[in-house]
Amino acid sequence: MQKGLTLTFVGLLVGLVGTGFWIAQSPTSSQTHQVQVPQTLAVSPMTLAAQSFIGSMNEEQKKMALFPFENTERKNWHFTPVRRKGLMWEQMNEDQHQMVVALLKTALSKQGYDKVEEVRKLELVLREVEGRGPNDRYRHPDRYFLSFFGKPSDAQPWGWRFEGHHLSTNFSSISGEIAVTPLFYGSNPGEVTIGKHKGKRVLKAEEDLARGLLEMLEPSQLEKALLSTDAPDEILSFEDTAVTLDTYDGLPISELNEPQKVAFLQLLRVYLDNMNTDLAEAYYAQIEAEGWDNTYFLWLGSKAYGERHYYRIHNPALLIEYDNTQNGANHIHAVWRDPRNDFGVDLLKEHYRTSSHHKK
Repeated sequence: MQKGLTLTFVGLLVGLVGTGFWIAQSPTSSQTHQVQVPQTLAVSPMTLAAQSFIGSMNEEQKKMALFPFENTERKNWHFTPVRRKGLMWEQMNEDQHQMVVALLKTALSKQGYDKVEEVRKLELVLREVEGRGPNDRYRHPDRYFLSFFGKPSDAQPWGWRFEGHHLSTNFSSISGEIAVTPLFYGSNPGEVTIGKHKGKRVLKAEEDLARGLLEMLEPSQLEKALLSTDAPDEILSFEDTAVTLDTYDGLPISELNEPQKVAFLQLLRVYLDNMNTDLAEAYYAQIEAEGWDNTYFLWLGSKAYGERHYYRIHNPALLIEYDNTQNGANHIHAVWRDPRNDFGVDLLKEHYRTSSHHKK
């Protein structure tokens, strides 16, 4: 990796000011898979919150919400408006609603949790846009589902999901480490054009910071970053259980100048900051370990606001995809994925390799 292209994560969390945060490091390849989230800070609160919710459920609710860890449903994630398996929000009591909030907040930051709520509220706006009646249940913030996979434990694998239209939060806990991908937020409309919330943009930063970085690029850089004026109709990874995109297109981050690097990291931070500080730091270390010369920024479609566009940030430890192509380029999908460790699959392989009951 080229010198001068590493940012200490403490500096990233405090703020991106000037260029002095870029410090040279050369992480070894062994660092790539060895990033751990502190158990006392991240795993135990999540486990306790999950145990509390499960303890609050009656038998009928448990039949809807509890699945074996190995069940294929664990990876059956969706962001489209389909009915999920799990316990729906409207099937919970008020105490359980607060328990879901507490559970989400064990992994998500305030920003990340606030987006969950804003995405859910957009269902009422979308119902108005589509001319549905006030009693319509197809577009409704109650149509979000909670599911658990396995028995919550700090020692054994388990996971959980909170999901509905334009929202999919997937958490896997594997022997003291947490995976939070796929993590999907969507916004339809991207910008509200009617009613009391007119002008509201739930995923404003995801678009504006990427567009700002694009505008900073020199012609020679833009030639690499903007490969086509046609944008795909959907994020390429869609609802796949694993990332299969293994080509790296666009402009290497190592070719950015200092102001451009700051702009790029501001964009990356929008996605990182959806997670709590410990998880964000761990993911950042994985991304950084791959090298900024192996990290790419790609833009497809129009540069003009209000027209179809798509971008992605991609390296072996990271895939961010964003598109705004539907409904007259006013319908956003944005996802954070870990090509090696979605649903904790890489952590799970290591767990099984080292667990005593799997040793011969």
